[in-house]
Amino acid sequence: MALFFTAIGAGLFPPSVLSSDYKTYPGSICQAYSGDHESGIKRHASRGIGNYSDGYRWIVCPIIKDAVDEYEFRLETWVYVKTGAPIECYLLASDPYGNTMDQDHSYANGNVMNIYLQTDQGHAYGSWGLNCRLAPNAVLNSYLVRELADE
Repeated sequence: MALFFTAIGAGLFPPSVLSSDYKTYPGSICQAYSGDHESGIKRHASRGIGNYSDGYRWIVCPIIKDAVDEYEFRLETWVYVKTGAPIECYLLASDPYGNTMDQDHSYANGNVMNIYLQTDQGHAYGSWGLNCRLAPNAVLNSYLVRELADE
């Protein structure tokens, strides 16, 4: 009996699947689209990613999917921006073949902004993505992602 409780305490049995979880990603893990969008984009370890060019630039930001099973998934995302310049973001849910199943779009123009995005569809073996268009002098500091499983 003591061995059983020791095994549980040592983490030998997997934890139960949570119905939701949160992750905060630094903007510095985002990257510019290739080509003209790379010019003027700079990453800062503690301050995110910024556009220091004279034109608009697109960036892509990864979202890690924790669980893959038979459940449908929803995603909520908050984008934290510290800028006086416009920023717009698209949250995309794709199937395993890269086809977009659902998307949400939001726009902010202010000093400190929170952009809220949500998608109601997802595929168990698909992926999520965040694509943002930064105006000159716009900085994306971080983004918070909540993944929810519809059981």
